[in-house]
Order: sequence, then structure tokens, then C-alpha cells
Amino acid sequence: NFIDKNYNIYNKTYIIKLIRLCISKQERNQQDFTIALIKIDHWKFNLFALNLKNKITKETAKAIRGNIRLVDELGHVGGGVFCLIMPETGLSNANIALNRIRKLTLKQLNIFIPLKDKRFSLKVSLLGYPKDAEVINHILDSQAIPDFLEDNCVKTADL
Repeated sequence: NFIDKNYNIYNKTYIIKLIRLCISKQERNQQDFTIALIKIDHWKFNLFALNLKNKITKETAKAIRGNIRLVDELGHVGGGVFCLIMPETGLSNANIALNRIRKLTLKQLNIFIPLKDKRFSLKVSLLGYPKDAEVINHILDSQAIPDFLEDNCVKTADL
């Protein structure tokens, strides 16, 4: 099964398979693509009860999915971490799209999450192929997407 049933998006195994397919397509057709690694960030997130973490993660997945193109692919790769594949999209266009997606996602999160302290932000790391091919291949080989994100992401502004 390729769907993470908790969040109704692709699971880590399948999103890695899709990235490998994008690499093959890029090598054949020279079609660049961008991967966005997105992490939910809240100063108390690790202290939340599991059911609240799951609700926040589920609402985030739903919000991101509702704000991306039909050709984009979204997967859950662990904890509050998502991987968004943006086919035929260079880094500069992906950055523009991600700013829009981030704003809309945070707006929706702040509506649906029943917390007084709603200072959520999204940590994002963009990787373009073929520019970041070496890094992407390393992540795929080690399957360490959440670990990479912890070390290399950029915290976006709070909403």
C-alpha cells in the first residue's frame, strides 16, 4: 500500500519511489524538478499529546494537499515532516509557489487547531534536480529525509 492512511497522502516508501522516477525522467527528458521538505514547527510540538500531534499533522497534510497543483505529489515521511515533489519546476518558481502554499497552509492550520498558542511555522528546505542531485541521491540512499531536514531547513516566518 502506498497511502499513509492516517493522513491520506503518500507514505515515505512511495514518495521515495516517485523521486527516483522523477530522476529517471529528468535524465531522459531533461525535465528539472524540485523537492520541498516541509516540517511543522511549534515551540511546544514535542510536548503535545499524540492525538493532538496527529490532528495537527493531519490538518497540515490536508491544507498542503489543497494548495498544490494536480501534478505535484505529497508524502508523509515521518513525524510532522512532509515531502512535496514539484515536477517540471525549477528552484525559483518552487520558492514562489512554496511561499504561497506556506501562507495558505498556516492560515488554515490556525483556523482548525484548537490551541491558544497558535505560533506555528513551517520549516522548509528546497532541493532542485539536477542542481542538488548529489544531496538528493544521498538522502534517498540513506532514507534520512527527516534527519536531513533537521540539519538543513530554513524556518519560515510565523503567521
